[in-house]
Amino acid sequence: MNDLLAHGWAPPPPVAASGARGRDGVAARPRWKGTIAVALIVACVALGGVAADNAIPEPSAGRVAISTPIYMTAGPGWVATNAAGGVTDGVELQKSNALFVAQVISAEYDGDARQLLDASKEGFQHATARVTFGNDRDIDLNGKQASVVTFSALFSDGGGSGVIDGEIVCMVLHSGGQAYAVFIQAGAPQSYLASITGEIEAMAGSVRVGP
Repeated sequence: MNDLLAHGWAPPPPVAASGARGRDGVAARPRWKGTIAVALIVACVALGGVAADNAIPEPSAGRVAISTPIYMTAGPGWVATNAAGGVTDGVELQKSNALFVAQVISAEYDGDARQLLDASKEGFQHATARVTFGNDRDIDLNGKQASVVTFSALFSDGGGSGVIDGEIVCMVLHSGGQAYAVFIQAGAPQSYLASITGEIEAMAGSVRVGP
């Protein structure tokens, strides 16, 4: 399991699948590095689960940059992680043993939120031992169109196994002639996701262009 955990639970989607191009005119290549926080989530599950504390009102990371010029506001109890590796062009937030990762994977995306979600799901299927998805939803988050899906992913190796319940949120923000593809994934121990779904979508809804 350690080798799998060293690369997080899933990579961001390959934006080239929808024809997106990076600033240098070539297909944009998303970047992902593993985190200790993800390992913590799965370790808790594999050991039988550790209930996350949803009664923590503080501290909070507050207003954070995902990748300039895209910002968001962390909810109460969500703090920035200091895990080794981490993400590039993104931010990691942790609340007890739940994790929220947001990344900007392209500034010149020519697809829509649903195309980004479809690519994300394909990436999960290749990166996990087994994953099942809920129904795709197109929702409005503070005036921004987003495509959302929940998932349940199994990770296993000779040392044990664990299940992460999570949610993927994809959106494309347009500003100044740019189209920013924002990829969000949140995960928590099995059966805990429902208690933080509102927080996940509230934080996703706070994502905006500009400070």
